[in-house]
Amino acid sequence: MPGMRSIIADILDQTPRVLDEVRAEILKLFPEPVAEAILNGLNVQAEHLGRRISMNWKSSAPDLVRLSSRS
Repeated sequence: MPGMRSIIADILDQTPRVLDEVRAEILKLFPEPVAEAILNGLNVQAEHLGRRISMNWKSSAPDLVRLSSRS
């Protein structure tokens, strides 16, 4: 599963940059408190995903397959 791990790691690595880019645009559309709540929620979920993926990588590969097949 190295390919999938690489893709997920790339996504997680890019998340801060993407959030910065989205912040600039979302502030044009929403009041700052609403925009910050949205962006903070996205950041929290990205961190949560990173922790879950990291734990699964340390355990067995079938756990990672189950996680990736969830919709």
